[in-house]
Amino acid sequence: MVIRELKIMRKNRLKEIQMVGVMVTQKQKGATLIEVLVSMLMLGLGVLVLLATQLRTVTGVREAENQTIVAQATQNLIEGMLMNPELEEDKINQDSENDTEGVTWNRKRYNFYTNAMKNLEKIAANCNGLDEEKNVTKENLALSQVCDFGLSLTNNLPDATVLRAHICLDSDDKEPTFTDGGPEWNCNVSSGRKAYTVVKVLWLMNTENEAATGGIKTYGEHAVYTYQARVTE
Repeated sequence: MVIRELKIMRKNRLKEIQMVGVMVTQKQKGATLIEVLVSMLMLGLGVLVLLATQLRTVTGVREAENQTIVAQATQNLIEGMLMNPELEEDKINQDSENDTEGVTWNRKRYNFYTNAMKNLEKIAANCNGLDEEKNVTKENLALSQVCDFGLSLTNNLPDATVLRAHICLDSDDKEPTFTDGGPEWNCNVSSGRKAYTVVKVLWLMNTENEAATGGIKTYGEHAVYTYQARVTE
């Protein structure tokens, strides 16, 4: 009798153990499903971050390429300006009270280029090659070089919605800005600082999204890019 009761108790115990095992297995299956869902969520977030990084990389490469194009075109223009300046006599260290005549100095001026740059779009749209058979003047040469400069920018920056350039004397080295009234070139000649002839370029590009612009200045739905370089004396 005792042996029979022991067998029954053992049998019941085995059933309890089996039931516990089934419950543990079921719990483990549920936990595994949650882990899969979490993994899929993390994978999705990782893919989104990767796509955002790739978008920013592509945008950065395009920005660098455009900056290189503008820098090269500006440098070519500056080299042409250095070969075709207007010379203007100027006396320095002159003191009439002490009968000091001073030293005559030939200063370089670039008025032809400055005037031509004001009509950059018109000149670039109606470019005529320099006729070497006719008398080539400083003004004609300046117009031809500004024309080449404008064509280089418009042909290599076809996506630019606004493209402007300016030549001025500036001693503050402030970059240009764009407002509702158009470009603000921020050219200022300070009495206590030397002023240099500076070529400034500004262009606007459509932005695909605000996140892609990063720290770039914007105007409405456009990113504002600038470049400037001094004309060395």
